[in-house]
Amino acid sequence: MYYTQEGTDPTWAYILENEMIPLLRNSTEGVTGSRIRVNRELVEQGPYAHLPIERNIRIHTLGNSFIRREHFDRWSRWYQEDGNTQVFRLFEGETNVRNRRANAARIEAFSAHTWTHGDGWQEWVGTVTLVRPTGSIFQVKAPGPVDWGVMISSGGTDGVNIQRRRGERTRVATGRQFHLRVRDNGHDYEVYINGRLEATGAWDRQGLRSSFRWGMYVGGRRVPEDDHMILFTGATVNPPAETEAESPAGSTP
Repeated sequence: MYYTQEGTDPTWAYILENEMIPLLRNSTEGVTGSRIRVNRELVEQGPYAHLPIERNIRIHTLGNSFIRREHFDRWSRWYQEDGNTQVFRLFEGETNVRNRRANAARIEAFSAHTWTHGDGWQEWVGTVTLVRPTGSIFQVKAPGPVDWGVMISSGGTDGVNIQRRRGERTRVATGRQFHLRVRDNGHDYEVYINGRLEATGAWDRQGLRSSFRWGMYVGGRRVPEDDHMILFTGATVNPPAETEAESPAGSTP
């Protein structure tokens, strides 16, 4: 009910067998896929529905870790945009192929805008539709061994887990769609869901610059066992001041 699909997509085995994606290097060719048409009347609701998709982003796929906006269309198997909504897909059996890192299937957008402690509070807002999610769906992340400070994950359509780095995990019942707001200052962070503050914490980034990442990332311990999809609407970094900062609880459709 959240989308319609035009066309079909080959299996991951078919792509590998027919050498449709190169191995052990960042591909520039990409892999295209079926067209997803978002049901905007259903998906694009709430305080962030009017926000256009953040322009200053890159995407990270199984075959390339730093894809600029002008090349997004080459990677439509995994990433598309329709209206103010981003479409992220992963397929059964997929794995990272750009280097030797095992498994690690992902399709993520990440902000080209970065910050460090002392730059003040930075903010990400958007509405999330859990069509058929898997793995990590949001991170505040710094490079290398410092890695993420807070991570949101989901393996179902009724809620998410907020994981603090080396800290507690909070389960939040969200339903299929919810409004997400994350604030971070390079050390401290806050996570709001439907206007309610659900998690706070801190993580020392050792002077490294942080960014926001969203989409789906499975990690190195397993591969997707099904086809997966998640939608992000109005995903914006540091939105205009007139944007409603905290969506009212219970406003999900």
